[in-house]
Amino acid sequence: MNLISIDGISKTLGEAPLFESLSLGIDEGEKLGLVGKNGVGKSTLFKVLIGQLEPDSGSIARKRGLSVSFLAQRPVFEEGETLRGFLRRGESTGAAAFARYEALLAERESSGGDKAMERELSALRAGLESSGDIDLERRYLSLCSELGLGEADALLSTFSGGMLKKAAIARCLAPRSELILLDEPTNHLDIETIEW
Repeated sequence: MNLISIDGISKTLGEAPLFESLSLGIDEGEKLGLVGKNGVGKSTLFKVLIGQLEPDSGSIARKRGLSVSFLAQRPVFEEGETLRGFLRRGESTGAAAFARYEALLAERESSGGDKAMERELSALRAGLESSGDIDLERRYLSLCSELGLGEADALLSTFSGGMLKKAAIARCLAPRSELILLDEPTNHLDIETIEW
């Protein structure tokens, strides 16, 4: 099954085009590698694929309801953020649904719910159960344990570059996404983690 198709897309940043008339299809189960020198547009292409940037021309077709996880080249965290907070702020489709579900549960507990809230909670839970992301919190913590990250309440400001990359990897891989895009996933990692 085709997950994403791009046809004749082009993107220019600054004065030079990064890519022109690019066409590509990604099917379920495929593993692709994108190799090129720094600055030739690999990260920009990823951002176009996930919809963070629009191409200047051409078309993109994504499978309806496509769930995507993206590992950015340089993970960014907020001041005072803990590992748990960073994980929960994941940008994948599953993480966003899980965060909304948890927020609604907390709101219902503190102020009571109404019929609209109950319908949304029910729909979110059904979607999370269907995708397998209902146990996302457990998978986050399991991956963090495998990667040797320690306590979930640890401040990210105390993490080395390698530890921060491991946290970003856990955040990317925990959701059960159909399409996973990894932008330079081995940066700052030790050999043992790269082999993992």
